Amino acid sequence: MPSSELNSPAVTTESPPTQWEDDEINLLDYWIILRRNWRVIALITFFAAFVSGIWSLFFIPRKWEATTRILLPQQLQGAGVGQLLALPGAGGGGGGLAALVGGGANLGDTYKAILESDFIRLSLVHEFNLDRLLHLENREAQIKSVGSILSMKIDPKSGMISISGSLAGTPQGKLMGSRHAGPWGRDDIRARTMSAQIVNRSLELLQQYLTDSNIFQSQKYRKYMEEQADQARLALRLAQGKLEAFQRTSKIVSPSDEVKALIDTVTSLSEKKTAAEISSKALSNQIDTVTTQLKTQAKNVMSLPANSPVVQQWRQKLIEQETELAILQKELTESHPDVRKQKLAIEETEKQLTKEVNRVLKSADEKLSPQLTDLVVQQISAESQDRALSSVISNLQSELSSLPPKMMTYSQLKGDTEVAERRYRMLAEELEKAKMSAAKEPTGFVLLDSAVAPEKKSSPSSARNVMLAILVGLMVSVMLVLAKTSIERDRG
Repeated sequence: MPSSELNSPAVTTESPPTQWEDDEINLLDYWIILRRNWRVIALITFFAAFVSGIWSLFFIPRKWEATTRILLPQQLQGAGVGQLLALPGAGGGGGGLAALVGGGANLGDTYKAILESDFIRLSLVHEFNLDRLLHLENREAQIKSVGSILSMKIDPKSGMISISGSLAGTPQGKLMGSRHAGPWGRDDIRARTMSAQIVNRSLELLQQYLTDSNIFQSQKYRKYMEEQADQARLALRLAQGKLEAFQRTSKIVSPSDEVKALIDTVTSLSEKKTAAEISSKALSNQIDTVTTQLKTQAKNVMSLPANSPVVQQWRQKLIEQETELAILQKELTESHPDVRKQKLAIEETEKQLTKEVNRVLKSADEKLSPQLTDLVVQQISAESQDRALSSVISNLQSELSSLPPKMMTYSQLKGDTEVAERRYRMLAEELEKAKMSAAKEPTGFVLLDSAVAPEKKSSPSSARNVMLAILVGLMVSVMLVLAKTSIERDRG
């Protein structure tokens, strides 16, 4: 063999270690390191679990949660509050009013906003003395505290709303060896009962708010019409009784044609007056509701049209024109040129009134003024017609006083009876409409379950806290051991 071959260095065919082999070696090293330090890892993990268990038992108060459930009427799911405010007497079926108060809002979100309002929260604070029990010094802390006590969940598919209230009681470990009988301490008993009371009371305040703020207008309007119909029925009975008693004593059966025509005129005008009165009241109720809501939403201080002197001038002119029209309609037909001319003058006055009302409302918010303007102008027009007819009717009744005494008394009693009869008939028809409208508008919610004092705590879970502490302790201990080993290697 040549010497060159014997003296030449051996050629190595071994390839450098791959990244995968380095990883295997590193993982093996890690496992060896962790195995050598298992006592440290176990000690840290045990210590974390022990501290967590002690903390959960002796330092974290148990929380007691009571829950009530309500159901929104099916036809109201996804309906806006504005869609619930439609009332007879509003032009366009209440569409402008719906746009005004937000027709796209969800009713469940509306209820949630009401329950989260400062009014509801502060009412609960004062009624249950939460400021003293929870040591709340200022208003902001009281509002925030009730927000942490009450929670609300909405299921949009089923329309169910769950309202829960939770209060802190006594840590479980502090009951060991205590004098209190049973599984509850003094704070636990108070928290259990009060959590249910707060939740149930919040629902009562919600219902009270809905009633007072007239959110469900059809229900309020139906009650108003029932009262008016009952009063009209009583007035009719009294008028009929007086007329019958006078006829028995005076022997007067029927008045002359002239007196009868006068009575018919008074009756017809009174019927129109009743219609204007009903419309004015319905529109006034809607305006009051809307302005109450808008005062909290308006960018600027809201100035109502009634306070404008220019609006007052147009209102007075409208009353005068309505009075002239009522006088003309006593003798002339609706197609007469004078009647048509007077109606055109009234329309022109209403246009000028609309411009002024719109100008006043724009000072609050330009987006809100067009819808509210229509309601205000309609209400002013109905009120003006009511006042004008009252003036004309009063003048006609004074004409009856020029008749002979018996005929004057009879004509007045007869007129009162016919007016009362037509008024009652009109109110009865309007009441039926109001009942139908109210039937389509259910009450605010249906109570499914009232809140009761809970038997089991909602938190904390000692077992869950210990398991979480074991996991965290294990991770921390492993990281500490590996970090210590790495530092020692760098130093070596």
